[in-house]
Amino acid sequence: MHIIQPLYMKIILSVSIFLISVFSAFSQDCWKMVAKGSDHTIAVRQDGTLWSWGQNMYGQLGDGSGYSSIIPVQVGTLTTWDKVFAKYDNSFAIMKDGTLWAWGMNSLGTLGDGTEQVRKTPVKVGTATDWQSVETNFNFTAAIKKDGSLWIWGDNYNGQLGNGTKVKNIIPSKVGSGKNWKSVSIGSSNILAIKTDGTLWGWGNNYYNQIGYTPTVDVLSPTQIGSETDWKSVSCGDDHVMAIRTNGSLWIWGSNKEGQIGNGEINSYQTEPVQVGSDTDWGTCHAIQDWSIAIKTNGSLWTWGSGYGYYNSSYIRKNIPTQFGRDTDWSMIYPSEQQSVAFKTDGSLWTWGSNARGQLGLGLYGNTNIPYMVSCPEVLTSSCWQAASIVQSTSFGLRTDSTLWKWGWGNENSLDIYARNDPGFARIGTYKWRAYASGGALLAIKDDGTLWQSGGRNVPVLLSSSKDWKAVAASSSRGYAIKTDGSLWGWDIDNYTNNTEPSGGVIPLLKEINPGTQWQSISASTTTAAAIRDDGSLWIWGSALYGAMGTGIAVAGSPTLIQMGNDTGWQFVSVGESTTMAIKTDGTLWACGQNNYGQLGNGNTTDIYTLTQIGTATDWKTVVAGPYHTLAIKTDGSINGWGSYTYNKLGLGYDLYGNLLEQNWKHIATGPYNSFAIHGDGTLYTVGDNEYTQLGSQNYRSNGPVKIECIIAEDTDPVITSTNDKTTQATEQKYMVYPNPNNGSFTISGSKNSDVYIYNIEGHLEKFTTMSDLKEQIQIDLIQGIYYIIVVDEAGNSSRQTFIVHQ
Repeated sequence: MHIIQPLYMKIILSVSIFLISVFSAFSQDCWKMVAKGSDHTIAVRQDGTLWSWGQNMYGQLGDGSGYSSIIPVQVGTLTTWDKVFAKYDNSFAIMKDGTLWAWGMNSLGTLGDGTEQVRKTPVKVGTATDWQSVETNFNFTAAIKKDGSLWIWGDNYNGQLGNGTKVKNIIPSKVGSGKNWKSVSIGSSNILAIKTDGTLWGWGNNYYNQIGYTPTVDVLSPTQIGSETDWKSVSCGDDHVMAIRTNGSLWIWGSNKEGQIGNGEINSYQTEPVQVGSDTDWGTCHAIQDWSIAIKTNGSLWTWGSGYGYYNSSYIRKNIPTQFGRDTDWSMIYPSEQQSVAFKTDGSLWTWGSNARGQLGLGLYGNTNIPYMVSCPEVLTSSCWQAASIVQSTSFGLRTDSTLWKWGWGNENSLDIYARNDPGFARIGTYKWRAYASGGALLAIKDDGTLWQSGGRNVPVLLSSSKDWKAVAASSSRGYAIKTDGSLWGWDIDNYTNNTEPSGGVIPLLKEINPGTQWQSISASTTTAAAIRDDGSLWIWGSALYGAMGTGIAVAGSPTLIQMGNDTGWQFVSVGESTTMAIKTDGTLWACGQNNYGQLGNGNTTDIYTLTQIGTATDWKTVVAGPYHTLAIKTDGSINGWGSYTYNKLGLGYDLYGNLLEQNWKHIATGPYNSFAIHGDGTLYTVGDNEYTQLGSQNYRSNGPVKIECIIAEDTDPVITSTNDKTTQATEQKYMVYPNPNNGSFTISGSKNSDVYIYNIEGHLEKFTTMSDLKEQIQIDLIQGIYYIIVVDEAGNSSRQTFIVHQ
């Protein structure tokens, strides 16, 4: 049996669906130092620049935005950063000049700047220029200067400041007069430190004997633990402590409720240091919450304690040290409660763990217990979007490179591409696209001008080979498109998408609407469509419920085109489910239809049956009518919203701290419970409900705008391929999986005596087998979804392939 090593798994999670390659020539020797908070990471590159990624609710990324980021973002432009330190929601960094800087959560004076205010950007801590190292926690911080003096600040509820009192201090305070402190580590409310003479000291909270001192009472000043003088390093968890002696032996004490002591027992606590096994080759160790993690001098990584699932491959609690994988080239690890980042000896940076908010910095979402390399940030960007939309519970976006993407969950009643059973980012087709529209199906115009639609196989298929299409719109059952000659065409979406193949039934009949007329633009909603002719007149057809057609009545409708008024100065129109919003060339805004949430913007909730001017402003540029709310952009680039505020879907235009963002918006979109907006720099922000991950993240409801990052390199993006796309490049495989998709029963063809590993979307091993012949029949009970296979031949060469299971 060949053991799969993480090196073979050069794959990255795509919001729990695809695992794709992210290896980059720029990954090795990119990073100098890294530090891990609860859900964020900060790092210094070899060039001295400062980067961060992950959660940013308290400004812990330091970029001043308040927006979380699933990729590394640069903090300022300085190239003089040297070291970084982090824990929980706090971040610290030391510059090359020895100055100390802090940012993030600061409720107990943890940052040491003399305040208890959240800091979104780095602030200088005092004026000293000789800081050496920092250890922080959610409630207090300790640091050592180059002269060996120890300084502590923050909360002092358990006497952790070591000054003999329980009075907090929000600026650095020196501990005693000694200048012989070598290293320090802090737990939730206690401190362990080693002096230059190798003695070990502790103080603060001692509830679980984590100070190694009896009785279990708070210790208010530094107290020596034992009489040994050969302590090399120490790491303090919330309730337990790990330490390594100069002979390489590992010692642990404190709480053992999850087996983190590593002595084979659970639900006990150790009152004094006890050796873990008899090995004397331990190099580094980390105690973190209910976990214990250590690296041996041979580069192997070991974990034990809680079985929450992110530090071992079996998702089972371990009460003795258990090797993580088989790699022997780990050099340093920086764990938090649910994630880890670690260096290998070649300088590459790896990460794994909880990733529901993209905090691993991989550019994607999805939890994993398999390490993945963190690429250098040059290959990643967030300023990459030109259009976005949402329908039902699925979101779409068109990138500036003309690739089309989808994310969010479909529902069981939705058509075609929306029904994919995954929440992840996936590229739609391999073509470049010019325009698209989402409704009852996905409609798109390729860069060659041909017209496409999502078909019955969840992929885009050719609808019209004419190369003169310029605009599309989609209602729940009808598609519309305008050609370059101005002609408007419509068709029945259902007649097309219900077929399994384009040739498997009735081809949709595209019919020209009002032949001989030329049209500028088209907008469609669930049951209504409206369009502007070249002469500037506005026309509408479909449902007239709530007065959405502006005919003066609130019932019935019209299957034929009706002109809205006699004006010819219309510039822009948008129809919602029961509303119509339009802008004239003079910049005035007009509306009619349902107004139960104030979505018409006239200051009340009374329906309007005829097209009526809203306010007196003459600087409206773009408007989008949603079911319950409306968004609009003015000529100055400012974004405006009105109607239902449920799920904070009107909360665009401001950061998480209520600060107004630069007013340079270029695109807006609405869904029932969401709003999307694209900034002038190409950055996409989303806000609102996220039950189906339509905001682009998992298990996360937006309290403010969420920034949607672009996926990494295009050549490694997950792709929803087209049955009509003959240009798709096949990846060279040493074996084949067929049929694909399948129902869990399939055949693998390849070479004899190859090991076959089948993993699910989270990297969990579902099945292992060995091919006894050139073909191996696989029968496995799998739920619907996407899986991947890794095959290792006798020579140790590995190949991988993704396959889909349909029920």
